Amino acid sequence: MQPDTDHTEIGNYCFLTANPTDVNAGSGSNDVDGGKTTLLSPVINLSGYDGAIVSYWKWYTNNQGNNPGTDYWSVDVSFDAGISWLNLEYSNETNTFWDKKQFILNDFSETMTDQVQFRFIAEDIYNEGDNGSGGSLIEAAIDDFTLEVFTNQNDLILGDLNYDYTLDVIDIVLLVSYIIGEGDFDLNQLFLADLNSDQEINVLDIVTLVNLILF
Repeated sequence: MQPDTDHTEIGNYCFLTANPTDVNAGSGSNDVDGGKTTLLSPVINLSGYDGAIVSYWKWYTNNQGNNPGTDYWSVDVSFDAGISWLNLEYSNETNTFWDKKQFILNDFSETMTDQVQFRFIAEDIYNEGDNGSGGSLIEAAIDDFTLEVFTNQNDLILGDLNYDYTLDVIDIVLLVSYIIGEGDFDLNQLFLADLNSDQEINVLDIVTLVNLILF
């Protein structure tokens, strides 16, 4: 139900919904029950930047118990210190492994403010149609939360991943390498690679880039 270690290679801690004090306790002894566990970040000033990328590693499980798969994991961002929230993640999929998530905040707000805040919510609530008690085994963890900021450079071209001011096959190769996990991008490349602005870097961006080069 829970990770055996945190994600950081030389780290010792992560944010975790709960840990039993007795190693012999059952898996349901310290999971989320009858409500929501919420983790809030500090309010962060990003007003001096043109954009930002948030990334974190998560562990989440809800596929055991009386009502597996009925509860949801939610991650939100606010640009007004929690008055209103925009959804980054909303999923009931279990991942009993450390899974990296990454989002470009410019996809959610045109302006970076001095009141940016994040929240992570793991819930175990009664849902209509639940069988049994309504409870399921919910555990969640967050580690290596990173917020990277950048300022726009007016001479950058969308899709120009090697910064040579030309869209060509080299940019396609770099994009493919990143998508299959054989390459890394810096902050500007991450921004330039999301050619269709759908908050993901995938094969659709390759298609868009190819079309830009051919036509």
